[in-house]
Amino acid sequence: MSAKRTVISGGLIISMDPELGDVTGGAVLIENDRIVQVARSADELAGVDAERIDATDDPARIRTASGGDPSPGGSSTPLAVR
Repeated sequence: MSAKRTVISGGLIISMDPELGDVTGGAVLIENDRIVQVARSADELAGVDAERIDATDDPARIRTASGGDPSPGGSSTPLAVR
């Protein structure tokens, strides 16, 4: 079974990585329900075969199943793209 891949771009990424820092207009690659890559721009993920979502088009579309914003870690943070 292949992974469901989604690239969400155009949002504010609040990163715990001190090298990356917080990124405005960055992009994240999500495979199934896990964030697997964070990029400073969507161009860095241009070659990835994935559904593309621009967070600036409809920011309310991107929420976790619990109603919050997507975030890595924790016990389980399922992502819902409406």
